Amino acid sequence: METNTALPVLKPLQMLEILDQSIRLYRKNFMIFVGIIAIVYILIASLPYISTYLMNELMLNIQNSDYAYGLGPGHFDGMALLLFTAFLQTILVGGLGTTALTRAIADNYLNQPVGILEAFRGVRKSWLSIVGGLFLGGVLSNGLIVWTVVPCIGWFTGNCLLFSPEKPVRQL
Repeated sequence: METNTALPVLKPLQMLEILDQSIRLYRKNFMIFVGIIAIVYILIASLPYISTYLMNELMLNIQNSDYAYGLGPGHFDGMALLLFTAFLQTILVGGLGTTALTRAIADNYLNQPVGILEAFRGVRKSWLSIVGGLFLGGVLSNGLIVWTVVPCIGWFTGNCLLFSPEKPVRQL
């Protein structure tokens, strides 16, 4: 079985041409692209419901609880599951799902056969790099948030220069 090996002509496109080709590409492969993202969403769809149930269980029975403000073990289990769900969603949807979708779009543009499983097979070799990049990006962005928001760290390391007055104060 031979595939079409003729590569598309790559040339600069105007904005409307880019939009036209994008719409054609998505219309032609809509179910495949939706299926790629649906697989990763189905894997984590029930976790938020379970964590919400765990947190609400304690809130409903707060009269019978000895815990202050309803912060019992069920609440913390639910919060931990919510954090784990957010982490999983970042890895699966933001990392693997988006990479598989990008792979499918690129394969389609290059006239290669596109399928849901083929897109995930194409990502199989690079999943560790993707997860590592997401982890590094998360660490850097959270570090930047801490550096900017926490006054002691930001002011002592030079962040105060961003907020210094424009004109120096005159000395008498």
